[in-house]
Amino acid sequence: MFKPNVDFHLHSTYSDGKLKPWQIVKKLTQAGVNFASLTDHDSTDGSKEFTALAGETGIKTISGTEISADQYGIGIHILGYGIGTSNKRLLNLFKKQHTARKEAFEKYVAFFKKAGLLFRIFVIQSTSYIPLHTKRLLKFPSYIRSTICTKIYFKLIL
Repeated sequence: MFKPNVDFHLHSTYSDGKLKPWQIVKKLTQAGVNFASLTDHDSTDGSKEFTALAGETGIKTISGTEISADQYGIGIHILGYGIGTSNKRLLNLFKKQHTARKEAFEKYVAFFKKAGLLFRIFVIQSTSYIPLHTKRLLKFPSYIRSTICTKIYFKLIL
């Protein structure tokens, strides 16, 4: 008897996940997942790789993304499934989202510098900017992982 084991909300290093698409597929295979969707924030960059690798292991997939939106000044995320991963309108939206987040990131950097927090930024791999959670930034005094970009690290200079 077929038992569905699904995961339709997965993030890779193309947004705020810690694993590359091939690593996610490996974990899904180990967990016995048989149907999955990669739903990176405002990105479909990892979709082709994820779908191809999942197919090789017998995992069925449906294309997906997690779209950031604003409703009455409140940030919300909308999961979309069965999307066209190369749809030009969608990709243009993601490009605009990415540019806006980068600009917001630069404003936060300027704000923290003005407040006297000096730090060096190490960009190891920049793939996708996601919303900044300032509370996380202020929680860790010496080495801070920013959720602005999955691979940007701040080292405070005290």
